[in-house]
Amino acid sequence: MTYTKNSFLSYRDNLLNKNFQNTTQINKQIQEGKNAVAGIISEGESYNQIQGMIQTAANLNKQGEENKQRVERLLLESKELANRNIGEGLLDGLQEMIASIQSTLPQEVSANGVSSIHPSTRERIGRKTKKGR
Repeated sequence: MTYTKNSFLSYRDNLLNKNFQNTTQINKQIQEGKNAVAGIISEGESYNQIQGMIQTAANLNKQGEENKQRVERLLLESKELANRNIGEGLLDGLQEMIASIQSTLPQEVSANGVSSIHPSTRERIGRKTKKGR
């Protein structure tokens, strides 16, 4: 009877040990799976952030192109005004052009750009007026 009892206890311990090993292995596989899912989620978030940055860059490029076209158009208008006869009409035209620049460009561009262009334009008008007299 002792042999049977010891044999049974040994068999039971064997099963418990195998069950513990299987449980440990399954828990390890579950943790590896969780880590893989967390990595995929993190990569997905990074991908979404990158896509957002790409869209922002595309929007900024589009705005830059639109602003470039506005500036080119305004420069063309400026050349046309500079080539006209000097007089009151030109001064009115320059004031209209300055107002147009200020209304179509972002505030910091128009404030800095107009303040640097405006004095040189007045000097040029003054020189042309003196030559015309």
